[in-house]
Amino acid sequence: QSVDACVVHPALSSNAAEKLNRSPIQRILTTDTISIEHFNLENVEIVSVAQRFAQGIQRIHANQSFKSLNDLSDL
Repeated sequence: QSVDACVVHPALSSNAAEKLNRSPIQRILTTDTISIEHFNLENVEIVSVAQRFAQGIQRIHANQSFKSLNDLSDL
């Protein structure tokens, strides 16, 4: 068995890295909405949301549907 954690917006406290590194969590999957490199977390996988944000901004600017960004076919 293993424990994975998914964090959408990693707003971490100053002692979060120490606690997470000692926890049974084997993998942390998070986004790049906040820089966490200075935390020295172990087993972190960072997923960029830049392209998705750029698409959203572009669609709003072009007065296109923002809702369709969530269509799985676009992934």
